[in-house]
Amino acid sequence: MIILGLDCATGPLSAAFVAGNRVLAEHRAPGPTGQAEILLPVIERLRREAGLEWSAVDRLAVTLGPGSFTGVRIALAAARGLALAIARPIIGFSTLEAVALALPPDPRPLVVALDARRGQIYAQPFRADGSPLAPPDAVTPAAVAAALPTGPVRLAGSGAALVAAASGRTDLALAPLAVPDAAAMARAAQHRPDPPRAAPEPIYLRGADARLAGNRVAPPQVAPAGLAHCAVLAALHAAIFPEDPWSEGHLARLLALPGSLALMAFEAAEPIGLALARVAGDEAELLTIGVRAARRGAGHGRLLLDAVRVAAAAAGAQSLFLEVATDNHVARHLYARAGFATAGHRPAYYRRSDGRTVDALVLRDGLI
Repeated sequence: MIILGLDCATGPLSAAFVAGNRVLAEHRAPGPTGQAEILLPVIERLRREAGLEWSAVDRLAVTLGPGSFTGVRIALAAARGLALAIARPIIGFSTLEAVALALPPDPRPLVVALDARRGQIYAQPFRADGSPLAPPDAVTPAAVAAALPTGPVRLAGSGAALVAAASGRTDLALAPLAVPDAAAMARAAQHRPDPPRAAPEPIYLRGADARLAGNRVAPPQVAPAGLAHCAVLAALHAAIFPEDPWSEGHLARLLALPGSLALMAFEAAEPIGLALARVAGDEAELLTIGVRAARRGAGHGRLLLDAVRVAAAAAGAQSLFLEVATDNHVARHLYARAGFATAGHRPAYYRRSDGRTVDALVLRDGLI
């Protein structure tokens, strides 16, 4: 199997293509800065270094958390988008299991502990063969220390010293400090059973890390996309507009043009919408915008539209134009509420699958 492994859960970025036990291409970055911007370009560079077509990749492996809320979402969003684009399954690992996989073999039982701050650690116990004994949990160092088995035990991770200090024991072995390793996860993913059809969910052990004040779910986010995202954008466009999907090549040609803008919306770690526009002089044109059917009606389309307006204005546009079918009442309502006004009419502009033609309205929004 050829596996792509991804991790951003603890700060460092790790990505690797692996075939069997052989690492075909690998990248490690030391800190969390710029993960959202560089992860997909890094993946594309590694794919080319490995000499692979996307069709040759069999699976993806990714850390699910716990860890940095932003880092977990970035890696899982990339994995979900790529899995959607190439129709491949995702194998998920807890961050603590990913740390365990990065350690050298050892016959002793292992407890991985990551410093979660606020007086807690994320902890997960493993058998000597590396298989988890229990799911990860957020607990105090004293609680982990009290549950340690007698006899030889290894402790690993950024919270290992906290557990050792809380235990008062002198017979505990602290493993070398390790972080999740994408190549190790990819190797392990080759031996896992086929996952269920649904993509894996992130592991959040503390509600405050995944929610805002008042227990509100963190809102969707909009991020810029580029040529490195074309496979994800094509799959997303096909899911949103199955009757008229845009190919990866078509999107690549669009994004290669001067003045092109592309945005993707994410909910948690899942790509749910896109928008593409083009700026020429002081005018911008909205080429396409849409949200996956299961996420419609929650304001995500307006979020994307507002983001396009901001990006177009920042690129020097003073007005934004678009076409909308006269029978697309949902979209017309969205644009009317956003302040767009009718600027023109195009007869028989759209052709439906049943052969009908539908007129289009040209709408304009003044950006300044």
